[in-house]
Amino acid sequence: MQTWWADNIQPTIAHGANGSPGHHHDSRDYLALERTYLAHVRTANALTLFGVALVQLFRLKNAESTAGVVLGAVTAGGGIVIVLAGGRRYFLLQKKLIEGRMVTGWTTIWIDGTVILGIILAVLVVILVGASE
Repeated sequence: MQTWWADNIQPTIAHGANGSPGHHHDSRDYLALERTYLAHVRTANALTLFGVALVQLFRLKNAESTAGVVLGAVTAGGGIVIVLAGGRRYFLLQKKLIEGRMVTGWTTIWIDGTVILGIILAVLVVILVGASE
């Protein structure tokens, strides 16, 4: 457990002279990585709160609350997917930074975009179907 913690949670970063390949680590890279992870957490929190608001709006409308609860659960699930994708990205890129390599995080951009677009489409479908009844 101690080795895992030292390798993944609290890694020791070697600082070398500017330009030495594989040994120069800039703390700004790690701070940017943490800011990006916190942005994923913030997005997940916003989606979860949006789900709670949907449930409450469906109950206030006296509409079928089952649809609101399902939409709220889907939205909260989307928030969980986004925070997990952000955590995966954080640990993957942290490992790559320590190795002196850099990869882009396009996978999480596609995951986040797909989840949010799916939630928006699901909400629109439920609202349009409810309006036509």
